[in-house]
Amino acid sequence: MRSVAGVIYEGQVWFRRGSKNTIALHRNLEDMFQVPDPVKSARPDGKVVQDTKEYYKKLGYQWSLPLLSDKDNKLAEGYQIAFYPGTRSEVWVNEIGGRYECILMLKPKI
Repeated sequence: MRSVAGVIYEGQVWFRRGSKNTIALHRNLEDMFQVPDPVKSARPDGKVVQDTKEYYKKLGYQWSLPLLSDKDNKLAEGYQIAFYPGTRSEVWVNEIGGRYECILMLKPKI
């Protein structure tokens, strides 16, 4: 790997851009670490929820639908976030008055 002026500085982040390795700029780092918007389903029986449940069921997980406000507590209990398949987007469920109240999560495997 090449360095800038022959020196690799502590804290530099390198990444692949096309066919070259290059130093990540601030905007590149923002893109890398930006949390994607959640995938939302107004109802618990919506297609988004059903697709996600089926995906994780095939992997041997059981699902849960806790309140979004309980997300951190559930994570501390060993639950995992059920991301929409093929993404890193949380699945928010049950729209009431323009706000979503639940999140699809996976129960800890015993």
